[in-house]
Amino acid sequence: MLILEVGKMLYPEALDLFEALKDGRKIIETRANSTKYWSLNIDQEIWFKSLATGEILQKKIIKNTRFYQYFGDARRTIAHAYKKEDFQKIMPGVRSLEEVIKNYFAFPDYEQKVARFGLVVFEVG
Repeated sequence: MLILEVGKMLYPEALDLFEALKDGRKIIETRANSTKYWSLNIDQEIWFKSLATGEILQKKIIKNTRFYQYFGDARRTIAHAYKKEDFQKIMPGVRSLEEVIKNYFAFPDYEQKVARFGLVVFEVG
């Protein structure tokens, strides 16, 4: 069972992404890629854990996993994903690529992880 911790988005305003998952505003999840995401499949169960409350939300992957990567360049990787994905379903309320990048880089070591391993994207329902 894969358990993913979910926190807050900071830009353009603070938004609890766990609550956005619960109410359906956020239906696409992204993560800095790692080996634990290589075997994600449609219908696989994923649990999301709120960093604020510890609450658990159970979802399933409903669309194939996508990977984006420009080796060594986190900004280009995120920009490419931004062109291909609907970021209102990932970070509800973002208004620009720059806000998306600010949100990602607010997570510890995220810029380095995305630069090295890329970005994984999957839709949940």
